Amino acid sequence: MKSARKSDRLLDKSWMRWTLLGVVSACILVAGWWMYSIKKHKAELENALLVKVEKRVFEHTIRRPATLEPSNKIRVMTEVYGFVVDAAEDGSQVKTGDLLIRIDPRSHQEAMEKQRDHVRKIKAEREKERQAAAKEIFKAKADAESRRLRVDTENIVLKEVMLGPSATDVLNTQAQLENARTLMQAREEEYAILEPLAQKGYVSQSEFRTKKLEKDTQKLNLEGAKIAVSKLMLPPTVAQKEQELKVHVEEKNLAAALEKANLLESNDQRAEQTYLMRLKRETTRLEEFEENITKTTIIAPAPGVVSMRKMRGRSVGPGFETDKNFELLTLADLRRMKAVVSVDEGRVGQLRKGMKANIHVGLSGTGTERTLPALITRVAEKGRDEFEGFASETRDRTGKANRQVFDVDLDIQGEFNDLRPGMRAEAEILVASVPDARIAPEAAVNKENGQAFVWLASASGPEKKMVNVLAEDGLYCSLDGLNEGDRIYLVAP
Repeated sequence: MKSARKSDRLLDKSWMRWTLLGVVSACILVAGWWMYSIKKHKAELENALLVKVEKRVFEHTIRRPATLEPSNKIRVMTEVYGFVVDAAEDGSQVKTGDLLIRIDPRSHQEAMEKQRDHVRKIKAEREKERQAAAKEIFKAKADAESRRLRVDTENIVLKEVMLGPSATDVLNTQAQLENARTLMQAREEEYAILEPLAQKGYVSQSEFRTKKLEKDTQKLNLEGAKIAVSKLMLPPTVAQKEQELKVHVEEKNLAAALEKANLLESNDQRAEQTYLMRLKRETTRLEEFEENITKTTIIAPAPGVVSMRKMRGRSVGPGFETDKNFELLTLADLRRMKAVVSVDEGRVGQLRKGMKANIHVGLSGTGTERTLPALITRVAEKGRDEFEGFASETRDRTGKANRQVFDVDLDIQGEFNDLRPGMRAEAEILVASVPDARIAPEAAVNKENGQAFVWLASASGPEKKMVNVLAEDGLYCSLDGLNEGDRIYLVAP
């Protein structure tokens, strides 16, 4: 019994020893496995947070939703007023030279005829003034010529005066004086005879007055002859001065006559200039009226689809009254299209006219997509509110959410017959291309005090590395300062 009990105790101690040894071994195995799992998970997690730097061509693009519009959209404006009498059908396809609008030309024809009569009247009035001025100028020149002859005559007399009177002049003057005295004596005798007869009524009063007038006239002639004789007796200097005075007076009269003739000619020239300017102005108005008649017919300057303007629910058509510079319709050439996109203010500064782009348009009913090349033709100078569409992007780029966007036109290269206004598309604008770029995700780039850096994986652990960002597109960026194959952390370790 004792040996059996002793054997049982030995068995119990052995079992307990082996059980304890198993438990310790299990704990050691579990701890080893747990440490191995943690190390493996840490390595996997670290590998998941690391990315390799790639070397390839980096293309910085901006992708935006776009709407197709006609590239060549012509606004057809009226240049004259009037009532529409004929018009192309709204939505119709027209060719170059086809009729778009015809305006009633009758009011413009009446205005043209009235202006033409006005021009004729101006010409007739000027011709009448020209003839009258020619007569006055002719008279003034004739008077000036007469004055010139008088000056010449007085100068000849002055020369004779300077030479002094001749013997013949003296004899003639004295003979004229004697004749005047003889005639005066005869007139006095006749008057003395008739005076008593007239008082008694034997001679008519009219005959008596005639004789008295003859006596007085002869008395004046006698005085003139005496003066002529006395002039001959004057000293030569006095006679010369008198004649020089006559010459001076005639020269002044000549100068006045010439000035009058020149003044009349100058006035006629000014009148002619005024007439020519007025005629040009009125002729220009006449040409405008004539041109207005041609402007009443508007033809298509290019092929396209007609889109008539509507006013108060009524389209432009026969009977529609239009004014000058009024937009009647638009003519869109659907063969040439453009894509219009809106770019936020944080990126619009990167865009330039002439940049290349691709327009991705879905083909209706096929489920496929077509890519069309395009060029930037216009970047809006002024932005507009886009409200909620670009709030987050604008805040990310500029630090504020004022939601200002700018319209950009992308001209699709080529002509197409299956594109229509209003179709939705996606524009991909190529902003920059960097060959042999070192590319990494933007998430791996950190910024501190305006400087960009990444966490570079090295044998000694994470290392802070300063870099320069050459280009970025929202997902990836081109970095300067890294090598191909470098491993960097997506998040700070």
